[in-house]
Amino acid sequence: MDTPGCGLDALGYPDCAKLLGPLVPGTAVPHGAKVPGTSFQLDPVQATFTLGTMIRWLDYTIRGWPRKPAIRRIILPASSQPPIT
Repeated sequence: MDTPGCGLDALGYPDCAKLLGPLVPGTAVPHGAKVPGTSFQLDPVQATFTLGTMIRWLDYTIRGWPRKPAIRRIILPASSQPPIT
C-alpha cells in the first residue's frame, strides 16, 4: 500500500505534476494505458514513465526523507551481522 500511496501523494507536488502526462498536452491515446489518480490515457511508454515518476518522486526529494530513518533501522542491524561462511 505504500507504493500507490506515494504515487498518489506525489500528484500534489507541482514539480512532479509538470513532468507527468502526454508529451503533447491534451493528447489521449484510444485504448491506451490509464494512469491511476489522473485522467491521462497514454501510450504504454509514456504511461510507464508517468507512473514510475509518480512512485519514485518522494524517494528523490527532500520531502521523502522523514521516512528514511525507519529504513536505516532495519538495514543497519542486518549489516552488523557476521558474514555467512
